Amino acid sequence: MSIESINTMIMGGIGEIESPIGVFGPAETGKSNSLVFDHLLGVDENIKSAEKQIQLLAIGEAENIHQVMISIAKAKSSFELTAEVRNRLLESYQQVMRMQV
Repeated sequence: MSIESINTMIMGGIGEIESPIGVFGPAETGKSNSLVFDHLLGVDENIKSAEKQIQLLAIGEAENIHQVMISIAKAKSSFELTAEVRNRLLESYQQVMRMQV
């Protein structure tokens, strides 16, 4: 079995890993080609939206406090999910590294 076929099995057809920059950042064409990068952008958007809603509430321009609370809960949930996935991946990596060959 060649390395290319293992890469295809692991990535599930997402694409080949060319460099660490390609995995965690946009490609040279300016388009993101990474599922991880897209998810992190979504989490960042949720957090920025929640911060904006909090600022509007603080200055009295928020129309609905329920929307502010929903925005905060959405940002918190997406961040916690991302942190938990990272923790699980790190635990899995450490477990693989402890395996004896």
